[in-house]
Amino acid sequence: MFKNVMLVAAIAVSSLVSAQVKAYKDIYFGMSKSEAKSVFKKDKEAYTNAQIGSYLYRIYTQNFVYDEKGEVFQIALTAKGGGLYGILESEAMDRLRDLVRFANANGYTTDGVSVGASEFEFNKNAEYLFISPKKDKFMKLVFVPSPSSDLVYCTLWTGLYDEKVVEASYKSSDF
Repeated sequence: MFKNVMLVAAIAVSSLVSAQVKAYKDIYFGMSKSEAKSVFKKDKEAYTNAQIGSYLYRIYTQNFVYDEKGEVFQIALTAKGGGLYGILESEAMDRLRDLVRFANANGYTTDGVSVGASEFEFNKNAEYLFISPKKDKFMKLVFVPSPSSDLVYCTLWTGLYDEKVVEASYKSSDF
């Protein structure tokens, strides 16, 4: 009887672990605030030097976004070296090209279409959305102009995917 209970418990735990979607390294979407902070603190260097494609980004615990249940559902990664002032437009273009290559190599799509580098034109006030092959998470590269004319702020968002993500990327209250 005890073996059966342990088997059922092991199956339940393994299905919960496999159902979680990896955000980055050992941080998963759905983790509580305390779990995510604990994992972050164990290997802070890996998260403040997060490599996505060929470029480094920074993750800080204050960049975790939590849902109403207090679970991680999005994380913002800022371009390393571009914190307060931003990065040069030329570097931003290179980051976009690199992320397109990374997305393509990992089976990401954009609006259900395969990602190809020639399809993307750089805009210093734009969002570029990539959806994982399982449609369980997304990456969104966001550029915002800096007050300095030749610099842009660069943030790479990753989060749990749902149709609201696509809707939010294409709707604006500015019009």
